[in-house]
Amino acid sequence: MKMWRHWRIHAGMLTIMLPLAVVGCGSGESRKEIREVRDAAAGSPAAPVGISTAERLGLSQTEAHPPTMGMMGMAGSEAAAAFKWTTPEGWERAPDRAMRLATYLSHNGTVECVVSLLSGGAGGVGANLNRWRAQMGQPPLSDDAIAELPTLNILGRKSPMIDISGDYTGMSGDSVPGQRMLGAVCPLQDQVLFIKMVGPEAAVAAEVDHFRAFCNSITPGNS
Repeated sequence: MKMWRHWRIHAGMLTIMLPLAVVGCGSGESRKEIREVRDAAAGSPAAPVGISTAERLGLSQTEAHPPTMGMMGMAGSEAAAAFKWTTPEGWERAPDRAMRLATYLSHNGTVECVVSLLSGGAGGVGANLNRWRAQMGQPPLSDDAIAELPTLNILGRKSPMIDISGDYTGMSGDSVPGQRMLGAVCPLQDQVLFIKMVGPEAAVAAEVDHFRAFCNSITPGNS
C-alpha cells in the first residue's frame, strides 16, 4: 500500500514537470524571441487615454479629424445675435445648415448666396479668394492682383470682391459649366466673414446689385 502511494506521488510530480520540460527543451532562438517580445511589451509606454485609432496609426490631424467647432463658426439662430442685414427682394431664406450663418436662394433655387463666419485667420484673404477661383477653374491671383480687386464696405471694412465666370466645381466634385460666382471676404479682428453667390451666369448677372447691397447692409447685431 505504501509503495502504491509513493508511486502515485511520483507520477503526479512527473505530470506537473513534463510541460515544464517541454517548454525548457525549446531552442535557444525560441527562448530569445520570447524574452524579446516580453521585454518589448514591458518597456512600451501605454497608449494615451482617449487617443483615436487614426492618431495611433500616425495620420495627420487634418486627415484624421474634421474641423473643430471653433473653426466651424456659428450657424442658425446665433446669426441673428451676431449680425443683421437687409434681405434683397426675391431672396428666400433656406433652412439652416452647418458652417453657415445663412443661406439664400433666388431664381427658382438656381442661385445660392451663402454667409459664413470662421474663427481665426481662416487661411488668409488671398488664400480664400484663390480657393474660390480654383472652384471656378481659374488660376490663382498674385498678391498685387488681389490688392487691386474692387472692394465692398462690409462692417466698416474694405473687403475685396471677386467676380468669376467658368465651370463651377462644388462639394460634390461635379463640374457645372456656364456658372458665375460673386464673393467677398471681410477680415475681422479674430474672425473672417465670407459671402459667396453661385449660379448660372445670366441669373447671377441679374443679382449683382442685390449682392453688393446685401454685403453693404451687414452690421453688428447689437448696433
